[in-house]
Amino acid sequence: MLSVCGLACNECYAFGDTCPGCQRVEGKPFWVAEYGADACELYKCCNGRKYQDCGECPSLPCEAFVRLKDPKLSDEEHAGGIKARVQRLKANRA
Repeated sequence: MLSVCGLACNECYAFGDTCPGCQRVEGKPFWVAEYGADACELYKCCNGRKYQDCGECPSLPCEAFVRLKDPKLSDEEHAGGIKARVQRLKANRA
């Protein structure tokens, strides 16, 4: 199962016990409160544009996609994660 931004939910440490997945919580996973948000910015963007996920967006990866970074990741890990997520989303469209 992919989140709207291409994260593989089953690879997340919180999937199952803490979070049933982005789609099921309508973009309101536990971590959004840590950022002072009511919902994930990328989920809201996709939902507002009637996209199933960011893979439908011609601007992928957009500025928000690149800017949203897990503070626990190094810049290199973040860049690699972006590449992997974009690849997953594009493969999901094929």
